[in-house]
Amino acid sequence: MPTLRLTQSSEGPNRYRVEIALEGDGLPRQTATSQFNFAHSAKDQEDLCWYLEDYLQYPQDPAPKIAGRIEGRMVEMGTELFRAVFQANEDARDLWATLRTQLNDTRVEISTGVEEATAMPWELIRDPKTDAPLALRARSFVRAYSQAAQRPKLPETTRGPIRILLVICRPGAGDDVPFRSVASRIVKGLSEEVRAHFQLDVLRPPTFEQLGRTLRAAKERGESYHVVHFDGHGTYAEVEEQSGEFGDLVNGLSRLLLSGPRRAGPHGYLLFENPAVKENAQLVDGPSLGNLLVETDVPFLILNACRSAHAEPPNAPRSPEEAEKKNIHEKVRAFGSLAQEVVDSGVVSVVAMRYNVYVVTAARFVEDLYYKPCTWSNPGRCGDFGAQASARPAPKRDRISTPQIPGLDGADSLQCCAGGRLSRSRRREDAHNQNWIRRFCSRTWHP
Repeated sequence: MPTLRLTQSSEGPNRYRVEIALEGDGLPRQTATSQFNFAHSAKDQEDLCWYLEDYLQYPQDPAPKIAGRIEGRMVEMGTELFRAVFQANEDARDLWATLRTQLNDTRVEISTGVEEATAMPWELIRDPKTDAPLALRARSFVRAYSQAAQRPKLPETTRGPIRILLVICRPGAGDDVPFRSVASRIVKGLSEEVRAHFQLDVLRPPTFEQLGRTLRAAKERGESYHVVHFDGHGTYAEVEEQSGEFGDLVNGLSRLLLSGPRRAGPHGYLLFENPAVKENAQLVDGPSLGNLLVETDVPFLILNACRSAHAEPPNAPRSPEEAEKKNIHEKVRAFGSLAQEVVDSGVVSVVAMRYNVYVVTAARFVEDLYYKPCTWSNPGRCGDFGAQASARPAPKRDRISTPQIPGLDGADSLQCCAGGRLSRSRRREDAHNQNWIRRFCSRTWHP
């Protein structure tokens, strides 16, 4: 299979260098370098976030008109990025001419620095000649990471079933997402023939402590799980130190509320259930989860969790001297998403979501992921199936265009889309669920 590698680096504010390499499948290696200015402004990022997370909850006028403007801007940004990369010079144009007819069979890898990961919307890049996003045309469109703190350990899949541990977390109980809303699609997605090759277990109770016990016991038996699939809530927030009487209480409960030490700045977290506290929740960060998976030889992680691939750029550019003070792993822990942190620990592949997604979207994604038999022999394709499923046409009054929203991993990046078709009742249900997660974070850390 041909592989197209796009390696992005920064040369200054809004100034980028992209090294392009095409190789594999008997092709002579072709390379090119593009240097260009590109601004993914705060306004563009805010608009995209609104479009993917809020639009379908409040679709009344003038929202459709605003959404139409944003859709046009998404096409404009994708076309601008394509021209900047593939039409910058003769070498880049020649490389694209070789690739164009083989794109459907090509793996596209995007490689960026930790701090540059959110600088350009690579999933929007589109060929103006075909007016199609590369993310939906390529055989595989992934974010690659090759500097994990520990070398990823590939699984043994030559004998026995593929073992999947499903972690369904509903801290809000009756106020939360229905228990089987996503999980039922896994069973539906596996045909009778395929089910014989899978072992699907459900973690009970769905606490982080029980996850550790279960994974360690499986490793002791010589039957480590191949996949941990987390179905629950994710958030990207700053867990602040508190002062005074309330601060003493919260800081004393850190062991119950947090899986690891409290860190400055916003970070990504998963919400596991935790009956030891009133909120029935524990925030688990990327390093804690990644280290556990590496310890117990689990190579793949699927996150049906909002914002599990979300990260924000630093507030201000840092000087070269400041940048050199942190190694790559320190940068991941300072600026990376939860998915990046898990991968940096040495996990092979992660499915993650950059934005808040609707329950129906997550369900459609999961069904397609498990339905495709080749997913498990080529994990990099799972996100592409999910993206294509989420981008299927729907009635115009109930549809939004859906660019691919990536996760990040060490060997194959697995992506997910935000968006999809919702009934009005489901819109209200999803809005209620998002409000619950916000209330939990607010109630816990902000008196």
